Amino acid sequence: MERCVKEKIDDFLDSHGIIPMNQFGFSKNSSTTDILLQSTHDWTMQLSKQKCIDIIYFDISKAFDTVSHQKLLYKLEYLGISGNILKWLESFLVERKFSVKVHDSYSNERNLTSGVPQGSVLGPLLFNIYLSDLPATLDSDTDVKLLMFADDIKMYACYDEGEAEVVTKKLQGNITKLMSYMRSWQLTISLEKTKVMYVGSKNPKKTYFLQPDSKIDECNCIKDLGITYDNKLSYAKHIEKVVANARTVMFRLLKLFKNNFPSLLCRLFKLYVRPVLEHNSVIWNPHKAKEIALIESVQRTFTRIVCLRSFACQNSLTLPSYTDRLRRLNLNSLVIRRGAMDVHYLWKIWNRSTRLRFSTFFVIDHVEGERRTSIFTCPQSGMKSTFSLIL
Repeated sequence: MERCVKEKIDDFLDSHGIIPMNQFGFSKNSSTTDILLQSTHDWTMQLSKQKCIDIIYFDISKAFDTVSHQKLLYKLEYLGISGNILKWLESFLVERKFSVKVHDSYSNERNLTSGVPQGSVLGPLLFNIYLSDLPATLDSDTDVKLLMFADDIKMYACYDEGEAEVVTKKLQGNITKLMSYMRSWQLTISLEKTKVMYVGSKNPKKTYFLQPDSKIDECNCIKDLGITYDNKLSYAKHIEKVVANARTVMFRLLKLFKNNFPSLLCRLFKLYVRPVLEHNSVIWNPHKAKEIALIESVQRTFTRIVCLRSFACQNSLTLPSYTDRLRRLNLNSLVIRRGAMDVHYLWKIWNRSTRLRFSTFFVIDHVEGERRTSIFTCPQSGMKSTFSLIL
């Protein structure tokens, strides 16, 4: 039943354009890759123009648990959802009870007056509806941008040194309006978890406040939707972390499965180790030889151990080269796989299978000749790690 109701609401929201384009969470043709690529590409392009960037990362405390049922139902009705569907949603939300268990004892049941059911089909959609009017309450200014992935919200401004005073005031003004919106709809921004990151060597590092007496703390490194980067837009720490995690998983598997069946070991490697090394690699795919080698070292170690176990190699002197080991085990190098994933994602953008637009990353130049040819070129950037330049 939930799925049927969700389909009806999805169709209604799509036809009326209710979910804003800067909400990437739980939306069609959007993912964490999309929002991260859009923001990081924008930042790298602006940084190459010697601009300063101030990024505010907001954290909503217990976001899904604090959505007011009455205010959500009000929004649903205001947006035009009525009749039996609205009545069903009211029953779905309001008729929920909870009790607390301590050891073998239970408290009396209480009615839930807030929260969308987590793990349900409708929960994420209802949360998106609850925050759907947030962008409209802020100043529509090209200097200040807002991006959301469900309850993960970031707001940023890019500016030249001479514009610092004007643009940072606009950013602070939008922070104040966002806080006012949250209070109106009974949501709470966590001061401890909300951070500001300053990007740019000449950044004046303007102080921002959630409240007049609540300064937003600065951070030099942030974990944004699972990807770690610093105020130089470097992913070095992220790469070190994923390599360490992948090694831990790999050695646990090799310790647990002490057999010499290469097909089984390779299958386990593909299922449990490679995903750790490749998650959202479109965002952080490195261009430095040192980082490429560090990532590849995980698979080098794995293939060495498997070959020593399975192919009667007595020692490292009789061990085949890494290229031969990959061929024997029918594996591709990780750098080739990341390149293939980049090209596949480019294909998705070209075919409009994501919310991103091809023109954001590439310019199409037409070359006249006997046969008219189109060439994709990327905008000029001093950052070698941008998606378009890596491709």
